Amino acid sequence: MRLAYVAYIFFDKNLGVRKKLISQMKIFSKYFDSYLFTLEKNELIVYNGDWQVERRISIPEEYLFSENDSFLVKVFKVLERTKWFFETVNRELKDFDITYIRAFLPVKEAIGLLKDLKKKNTKIIFEYPTYPFGHEFFKTYGPVFFLMYYPRYKRVNNLVDLIVTFGEKKGADSGKFITLSNGVDFSDIPLKKPAPDDDVLNLIGVARLRYWHGYDRVIKGLERYYRDNPEKKVYFHIVGDGPELPKLKKLTEELRMEEHVIFHGLKYGEELNRIFDIAHVALGSLGNHRKRIFVESALKNREYCARGIPFVISSNDPDFPQSFKYVFRVPADESPVNIDAIVTFYENIKNENYSLKMRKYAEEKLSWEAKMKPLIEKILNMR
Repeated sequence: MRLAYVAYIFFDKNLGVRKKLISQMKIFSKYFDSYLFTLEKNELIVYNGDWQVERRISIPEEYLFSENDSFLVKVFKVLERTKWFFETVNRELKDFDITYIRAFLPVKEAIGLLKDLKKKNTKIIFEYPTYPFGHEFFKTYGPVFFLMYYPRYKRVNNLVDLIVTFGEKKGADSGKFITLSNGVDFSDIPLKKPAPDDDVLNLIGVARLRYWHGYDRVIKGLERYYRDNPEKKVYFHIVGDGPELPKLKKLTEELRMEEHVIFHGLKYGEELNRIFDIAHVALGSLGNHRKRIFVESALKNREYCARGIPFVISSNDPDFPQSFKYVFRVPADESPVNIDAIVTFYENIKNENYSLKMRKYAEEKLSWEAKMKPLIEKILNMR
């Protein structure tokens, strides 16, 4: 059976999503002759299951951003590029039994692709990476796009055969719905080295910085922590870039926390590993409540666990029950993060061999193979 995975993302820029797609493709390729359709730099690229490039199609130059583009011009180009992508994929999809599609902006051409696949009797599986996602859609695209496009997802849901969600079940796993949690690929995630214990606590947050990461709460918490001249120095290492970066830098300056908040920018491979090796506690998303999400399945949490670094979250993550002692929970609200409480949390576990225990837990519970097994079984049983 042949499977096409269609993902309208820039594969070279969205590193967290890239890891997920690669991991999913590894599993799909064990069962199906699989191909990934995605964007990279200035091209639509088709990869086969062995990660060889099967096809390259250049994005029309008029749909690429330039330095002088205004906001409205960029919006127009995004729309036109999205339409072009789905029209092109529609022409390229031939003789596939299954099409797995990551959620997209439901432009007419994307819905047209679903209709044409339906006519070919291709089984269509549609993934919502975040669910429910209405508030996030509104915050990301604004009220005009929300009114124009969000209602079209009902049409999308009616056209597909199976809907995969990541997040809160809310009665899913019935009818067309199956709810999964994210997994982790251990092949490129090393176990972290023990961090030095010298009256310093290093926090690390790795993200494509968006409002729902809530790192502003940590910076505000640090400002409160340092009001009392504490003995233990705490530093917050922010790794990554994104729309929130200017706001976080400005907040750091306003609160005079420049000495204690370090912005590393984008880091990969060994450079990233070295920062993890000096860190004691990692930070997950602390602002999911801002997009009305209170149950999560973040890739970040699973990667932290695989590295063997204790971490902090504010949402409920079903893969990490209350009995899992290496996760610290803060309230899902706008309060500054209590840094004293994180210091105490780490002091209580620092003498345990927590890194090996966390890695073992991840290997037993969080592999992509285990997480995708229910989905693979569903696909194989589709008629």
